[in-house]
Amino acid sequence: MKRMVEPMNILTVVSLARPAARPAARLLSPSLALAMGLTLVAASGCSTEQADAALGTSAMVFGMPPAEVFVEDYTGPPVVGETLTMAPFLAALPPGNRTHDVRIDILKQEIEVGDGVRYEAWTFGGAVPGPVLHVREGDRVIFTMKNRSDEAVDVTAPYGAASAPFLAQLAASGHHRQTPATFPQLHSMDLHSGTVAMDDKWRNVGPGQTIRFEWVANYPGVYLYHCGTPGVLHHMSMGQYGAVVVSPRDGYPTDHLVDHEFVIVQSEFYLKPDGNGSWEYDAEAAALKQPLIVAFNGHQSRHW
Repeated sequence: MKRMVEPMNILTVVSLARPAARPAARLLSPSLALAMGLTLVAASGCSTEQADAALGTSAMVFGMPPAEVFVEDYTGPPVVGETLTMAPFLAALPPGNRTHDVRIDILKQEIEVGDGVRYEAWTFGGAVPGPVLHVREGDRVIFTMKNRSDEAVDVTAPYGAASAPFLAQLAASGHHRQTPATFPQLHSMDLHSGTVAMDDKWRNVGPGQTIRFEWVANYPGVYLYHCGTPGVLHHMSMGQYGAVVVSPRDGYPTDHLVDHEFVIVQSEFYLKPDGNGSWEYDAEAAALKQPLIVAFNGHQSRHW
């Protein structure tokens, strides 16, 4: 079992072995604090070719090209990438290193997190928690994120093969019973699995803007990602977080014993009635660490 504890979140990957086998040991990643406590290495940008040359070796890569912020006419799937799944599912990885082209857009969605409890969440990809990204130590990720908080996006639409397993799993599950919503505002992405320059990669993007940057998975483990826009507690409490699983470059010595792996994210929802039959963020409860709901994989009674 791999387990990582964060404020408001516990990220766990459970490996289930055959009954006759001993449970497979899994690497415990270091616990990291919020964005303010994250140690990042700022280095001069290197070319894509240099990053590619480092893949498949034991060398770590810290210098990445500068992030790009731009405006694009994109209205396609809000989540793209074949190793992006909905918890508890974890995508299988082929042997060896590779480059992942990943998109996780920011959306506002009205979701259900408990029986009769609905609120307008700020999300990565349309669900809380956001998609689970699975990569291998040494893999390079080209990450794209559009702030679509001003756009009503139906995440249950049939986007087809161009999207990610995450969207098909979300639509099939009926997990949140979500409906599109809008609330234009600044957002960002803080990936604890990426050792990059935070002032470049974690910058705010406004509604309609897209950010694209690269990072290399230098360290195996289970990591939190979240919105790093102030106030961070507010953005995370509204639903902006998810998990990245970085498997060791050569796998675990007990991989042959494992039949299935599942991702479990424990969350706390700080909510109060809004007077209109729905629920809204309760800042006082969040400050006191008194959640209305403690949930696994985003819902009080539906975890799968």
